[in-house]
Amino acid sequence: MKPDQAPSAILQLVDGPRDMRFAMTAKALVRQREEGLAMNDITAVNIRKVTRYREGGEDELEAEVKRLEVEAERMRKDEEDGGEMEWAGTGSRVWRERVDKELEKKDREMGKRRRARVRR
Repeated sequence: MKPDQAPSAILQLVDGPRDMRFAMTAKALVRQREEGLAMNDITAVNIRKVTRYREGGEDELEAEVKRLEVEAERMRKDEEDGGEMEWAGTGSRVWRERVDKELEKKDREMGKRRRARVRR
């Protein structure tokens, strides 16, 4: 306790379940594995960042990658069966298009939030 009785707070930075860098790193790993690409420096750095202080971080990241791979496979099957999008060649291309649309939407939302903060 401070001798002057001034209010104080203790802040703790934590990773939330909706951590954007964690999700994007997992998606990058899925894409690299699907396309047989080598690990690039940026992805390696992001893996270190998202797993470093997270208890069981590497296992959690791998679980998210597996979940995304299963989801991508399910989407490919839906498309083959006449789902909402016509089959467009390779499943990874169609999946990437959906991911790109999702990321563009999130970027627009984040931009709106940033602009709102700047106006305050």
